[in-house]
Amino acid sequence: SGADYKGRAIVLLSGLSDESPTQAIEAVLRSYSLRIDGQQEITMAGRYIGAFELSLDPAHASAIENELHATFSPLGLDIALEIL
Repeated sequence: SGADYKGRAIVLLSGLSDESPTQAIEAVLRSYSLRIDGQQEITMAGRYIGAFELSLDPAHASAIENELHATFSPLGLDIALEIL
């Protein structure tokens, strides 16, 4: 998209998971006006670690983090969002 994003953030997720929740995470993120600039993930020994670099409006960061928590904490994933 041609949106002019005012900030950048990184979202980190980790927890017990035999499957990658990437598609579900992307579905939550794409419901906001942001751009996913990069992502990395590791699924190993029954654990998932994922990182997403975003361009976004920093004013939306807490709403994004809250929705990620509401969606993925019940599944045992820890979530952190940090404005860069």
